[in-house]
Amino acid sequence: MLKSTHKLTLKLWFTKWFIHFKKIRYVEYSSAEIEDLIKPHLPQTVPISVPRGEGKLVLLSAEVDMPKAFDLLHCQLLCSFEINYLASPIYRAHLLVSLTAKPDYDPQQQAVYLAETRIVNIRLVKDEYSIIKDYKSLLSLFIPSPVLSLFTGTMKNAFNLMSSTVPVEMNDYLKLYVDGSKQRVLDYHQSQLEKRVAEMTQSESLRYTMDENIWEEWVFINLGKEVVIEEGKLRFKLKS
Repeated sequence: MLKSTHKLTLKLWFTKWFIHFKKIRYVEYSSAEIEDLIKPHLPQTVPISVPRGEGKLVLLSAEVDMPKAFDLLHCQLLCSFEINYLASPIYRAHLLVSLTAKPDYDPQQQAVYLAETRIVNIRLVKDEYSIIKDYKSLLSLFIPSPVLSLFTGTMKNAFNLMSSTVPVEMNDYLKLYVDGSKQRVLDYHQSQLEKRVAEMTQSESLRYTMDENIWEEWVFINLGKEVVIEEGKLRFKLKS
């Protein structure tokens, strides 16, 4: 019987022969197949900086599209965004994050990853998950109930009262919530959210390392040329 190393050598010879005669030019993946590869690595959570509070962004799911007219991967990510003070949620929303990226291959690490990631937009999802605390609810977190029950002043006076209870930077941040606008809070965190999403796309868990025990991937490790998007497919192109 042939040894396993001899079998691999023989398989590789036949593969080179097929490539040479244009019988095999690439191995391709559809959008659905890429989504299936991503799913085991979700959800992913990253912290969001909030003055004296706690924030987090959770990547829940990803939809992948590869329009035929473009050489870019288009992704729509469903995320949850939450801000807490004293273990109480004061803001919670689902977000849809649209981004584009180019697939690339690192031959040294034998890994496929996303390059040139660009966040196109981040928008709120209007659903029952969304909440935002009004200023009275915020006051109740930081001002003792007996004191709060005596308060009948204006909103400006309310925050002046709270400024004597909480640090200045926290008080300034909480003023974002005065008018109950979820979009206003999102706009404040926009640049940080974009940065965190971009970092998530570069994380090790979203880099796919080729497995030498899988024949197709072993072939690409040895004979691969590049990873590109063509005709709406992710193609692992082989050296001719």
